[in-house]
Amino acid sequence: MTPDRVAAFADLVTRFCQEAAPGDVVLVEGTTATRAEALAVTEALRREGADTRTLYLDDAADAARAVDEALWLGLTGYVSLRTVGDKSAAGARPGPSETVRTLRMTARKTSTYLPDPVLAQRAGLSLAALEDYYAALLHLDAVDPVAKLHELRDLQEALLAPLRRATTVRIEGDGTDLTLSTAGRTWVNSYGRRNVPSGEMYTSPVESSPHGVIRFDVPSYNHTKRVVGVTLEFRAGELVRASADEGDDVLQAQLERDAGARRLGELGIGGNPAMTRFLGATLFDEKVSGTVHLALGKGYPQAGGLNDSALHWDLIKDLRRGGLISLDGEVFQQDGVFVGA
Repeated sequence: MTPDRVAAFADLVTRFCQEAAPGDVVLVEGTTATRAEALAVTEALRREGADTRTLYLDDAADAARAVDEALWLGLTGYVSLRTVGDKSAAGARPGPSETVRTLRMTARKTSTYLPDPVLAQRAGLSLAALEDYYAALLHLDAVDPVAKLHELRDLQEALLAPLRRATTVRIEGDGTDLTLSTAGRTWVNSYGRRNVPSGEMYTSPVESSPHGVIRFDVPSYNHTKRVVGVTLEFRAGELVRASADEGDDVLQAQLERDAGARRLGELGIGGNPAMTRFLGATLFDEKVSGTVHLALGKGYPQAGGLNDSALHWDLIKDLRRGGLISLDGEVFQQDGVFVGA
């Protein structure tokens, strides 16, 4: 990104996402590819009086420190700045403990993938065009980026009202008829404080409730190779059938990680109308308005989720070409359009 955009990004992360203040202790995780942004964020946090720990995850010693429980127990927040190229090139790294996994999901988190050539190629864009798209999603060239993100917050808050009243969610579409319960669970409005950029409404469904089948049509790049055309079938919350048109070996291996990997930890609905295309990275693709995603594995404690797993794998379905979300039998979204919005 240009120096002006890097400065605007660092300011947004510090003042809006982290709301940094004296006494805060913030971990900044970067890589060689994101060093400029990591340094800018670190400096901005320190200007606000926060203490920082900056680690570069492509350094073996730093990668080991990044999962140290003692470090995480002393944090008030963390910032993860990577590229999809970093993830693709990453070798085996020490895995986090259950304590660290939980803190990663509940701490004041800011996470993003910055534009790089790998993501640009997946998206079918030049790197310059991807950087412009990314900057537009965060309003980095605007006089007041935060005001724009508050507009997204307000848009989704209106959509959350019927979601919070409902107890049953039904998803229908190509190869899909799945029902879940959200009774007693908390819906979260994610508009840019945690994932950057953002635009989703999510919760953890009642673990025993998923019943039916769902087919995901958006490719996933979360693991060692691309996975396409995942179909999952549930009965009373238990996964009874799972297959993928491409990458089925990856799917089956992830399902064997632990018992919790075969249950759902998240139900999310994309709500960002500015996200108009799939890029090939879940952090972006799950925010596209007109999509729904489910995560296999660990639930969100802040949403009431009880499922525990080393896995949290979001899988995305595009409902814009013929799909339906119903809440307690009433249509909430049809063909990707929110009813009454």
